[in-house]
Amino acid sequence: MPMTNWLEEKLQDSSVMNPARGNKSAPPKEASEKSLTLRDAIKKALSTHKGTVLSADRIEKNGNLSYRIKILSRNGVIRMVDISSDQDKHTIKASP
Repeated sequence: MPMTNWLEEKLQDSSVMNPARGNKSAPPKEASEKSLTLRDAIKKALSTHKGTVLSADRIEKNGNLSYRIKILSRNGVIRMVDISSDQDKHTIKASP
């Protein structure tokens, strides 16, 4: 077995690639599975505004969670996309 395959197998089985394996007493993630993650917010922003993500920030105000993603469009325009993380719906607002 080549060294790279062996190393890849070891990494996949480790807590580095799979944090749940390293922490066997981790509580279930019921609440976090329902909320919008930063990765999901970036995907939503890119689905409406094509381009390159320059930055992505998590913002908490008054107990409300939202994300601000800065996207550089293909024609050089920088857009700030705000995505709120409500339990039932996710709203997207973009500034030109």
